[in-house]
Amino acid sequence: MLRRSLIYICVLALTSCSIINDYNKPQLDLPQNWSAEYPWHMAEPKDHLSKGLWWEIFNDDELNRLEKLALEQNPSLKIAENRITQAKAVVTISKANLYPEANILSNFDRGIISQNRPTYQKSNSPVTTSQNDFSLGLSVNYEVDLFGRVQNSFKAAKAGQASIEADYENIKLLLAAEIASDYFALRALDSETKLVEKNIVFQNKALEFVKNRYTLGLVDAIILAQQQNQLDGSLAQLDTLKKQRMQIEHALALLTGSFANNFHVESHIFSNSLPDIPTILPSDVLQKRPDVASAERSMEQANLQISIAKAAFYPSINLSPNIGFESSALSTLANSSSVLWSLGVSATQPLFNAGKIKANVKISEITYQSSIESYRQTVLGAMKEVEDGLTGNILLNQSAEHINQSVESAKHVLELTQARYEGGIDNYLDVINAEQAVLFYERQAIQNKGQQFQVSIFLIKALGGSW
Repeated sequence: MLRRSLIYICVLALTSCSIINDYNKPQLDLPQNWSAEYPWHMAEPKDHLSKGLWWEIFNDDELNRLEKLALEQNPSLKIAENRITQAKAVVTISKANLYPEANILSNFDRGIISQNRPTYQKSNSPVTTSQNDFSLGLSVNYEVDLFGRVQNSFKAAKAGQASIEADYENIKLLLAAEIASDYFALRALDSETKLVEKNIVFQNKALEFVKNRYTLGLVDAIILAQQQNQLDGSLAQLDTLKKQRMQIEHALALLTGSFANNFHVESHIFSNSLPDIPTILPSDVLQKRPDVASAERSMEQANLQISIAKAAFYPSINLSPNIGFESSALSTLANSSSVLWSLGVSATQPLFNAGKIKANVKISEITYQSSIESYRQTVLGAMKEVEDGLTGNILLNQSAEHINQSVESAKHVLELTQARYEGGIDNYLDVINAEQAVLFYERQAIQNKGQQFQVSIFLIKALGGSW
């Protein structure tokens, strides 16, 4: 009775020393709103929610096809999926350590004992004997997790899995954004190419007109050379646009997991409309950004590592009960007289390790502090990206208005020039130059529209992929 009471007292004393390192998510001084006025509200992470097929807001079947192809074939995404599977396996291993480990033990030996073996009983003369040894038993091993090492290891593994799952969502978001960005860059190049080709037609007409006037002695050689130079410049621009298109097409092939030589996106004029992208609050960005979620889960995992390191200061206790049968004959193995059992308790208490455990705790604490700064850096980066996207959209919208006014003004000049030409006031070269001016500003409008799509995609990515 006294022995049992002492055991209970020891267990209660050890249980009271259980290590729990509280985890408190850092509170960052976030801005209450962006450039515009929005009501402030607190938010909790919701990064586990599906980001959805956000690219479908552009209503482009070819873009949808490319995005679907990338989700099915992109190698980086497949690697990220494998990392999630590995993380789940690590969690399973860590969880298994919470429970006893049981093993069935079986053994059969047959041996001969030497007659010349040493003996300590002089009255008995050794003889050569042979014997069998059959055994069958159940072995159990269980670590008594008084100080939370096993439990905290399991929690750390789960936090690690959550971080890797968030990384996967972030890779998927970045992949989808990169494909959309390249796709609309391709469409902008196609539209620019059409305009440059149209401009080359007008420049060829202008060159023929100047050549005829030069032949008649109405213009000098420098005018002819200047017109030829304009045409050559446009032809060079056309080659550059084709090269850029080829490079972007090859980039799309890589992103979709396709071979570049078998991949092609048909040329198509930029006819898409910009979608309306509602703005969310700064707190909502923390809910939706998978990279922020990954940094937060990594921070939680690092905090748990401190508790695991501190647990090494205290004893590790293992219970190892065993029960089974042992007999020299198989026929009597299951007899009651063949039963054997044991109950073992082992405890290991660190006594001297030259500061190794203390150093491990210090390393864990520093790693945790670094993870806090990494989390802050990720949040600051997220806020910056959204601000860049919002500001970029505002400025590009203003620029689009000015460019559209320039296009309309150039078209008005063209109408007046055509009227003056028909009235015999201006010559045909003035009409051609006016047409080229219209194409120049239309090209600027296409470039601005392409930039607007790029910034819109950047903003969608900054906001976490959907709303």
